[in-house]
Amino acid sequence: MAESFSAALKNELGYRTVFSTRKKARQAIAEYIEVLSRTQAPWLHGSLGNVPPVEFEQTHYAALNPEPQPT
Repeated sequence: MAESFSAALKNELGYRTVFSTRKKARQAIAEYIEVLSRTQAPWLHGSLGNVPPVEFEQTHYAALNPEPQPT
């Protein structure tokens, strides 16, 4: 997943922009990540079963700590 994100970052930001300083590059990357984390469309990844990461994590932890069923 990290490689996929890195490729997307390079394609959408890195190859299209020339930064005058490293500080400006870091700031642009931070803004890019923040915008992506706030978008409505969830990121789906094949290794997660094509579900949003938050949903995958919730399902994972629910499976680790199942609630007791009423008898």
